[in-house]
Amino acid sequence: MTITLTTVAIIAAVIIIALLGLAWLACMGAMRARTNGYDQGYSDAKRSYSTEISRLEEQSNRASARLHQAQRDRETILQDADRRLATYAGRTYLHTDLATLHRAAKQLIAAGTTFNNLNHLCVVNLTDQARFVVDVAGELQQVIKRVEPHFQGAKPVPATEAEAATLEAAAWADTGANGKSWLVYGPEGCGKTRDAGVIAQALGLTEIVDNWHPGQPVPRTKALVLTNVPGPHDAFNRRELSYTQAMSLVAAKGTAQGDAA
Repeated sequence: MTITLTTVAIIAAVIIIALLGLAWLACMGAMRARTNGYDQGYSDAKRSYSTEISRLEEQSNRASARLHQAQRDRETILQDADRRLATYAGRTYLHTDLATLHRAAKQLIAAGTTFNNLNHLCVVNLTDQARFVVDVAGELQQVIKRVEPHFQGAKPVPATEAEAATLEAAAWADTGANGKSWLVYGPEGCGKTRDAGVIAQALGLTEIVDNWHPGQPVPRTKALVLTNVPGPHDAFNRRELSYTQAMSLVAAKGTAQGDAA
């Protein structure tokens, strides 16, 4: 059987076509595999990014919640500060406050005289200290002159010796080893309960008895007793302060500590 050139050519063409077809199929398979790989990688990346996005969203929500809480806390603090400022701004100075300023000026003048006497006796050189206390006393007297016209009602009544002694004792109460209990009185809602901690600290006391009424027992030492009933109360033997006097004492102690620091 003789194979002609035409037959050979046809067979060769068929083989070439088959090879090309196989090559095309292989190429398409590779492309499909690559596409499937891309799709799989994309799906994996999408799932990974979805998890990361969810985590970031959760963090953002928590941060937003903390921000809102901080804003609410800030608003609460501002409202409380506004209330306190309104309370103090509307509070009229009492005649006892003016009497305290007068006593302070007198004490400074007496201290200046003492310093000068010691200086003249050559005990110690206190010239600068004497000049300082006299200057401060003069400034304090100028303050008194400025605030006196703003007092309403009758002229201030000078503090009695008993009142002066009470305030003097209160000023030194925190230095005692076994301090006696003190009573602070004021109308309900004046702020004595809120400020009980700082008042007790200024008086050197460690216990607080709130809403006390006459006749009820009370610790004899180291107790700050708060009541709505004005004195005098025999149980405290004149160790009584009004809320305003107590807060003036707190302010004076704070100023003294600031100067010492």
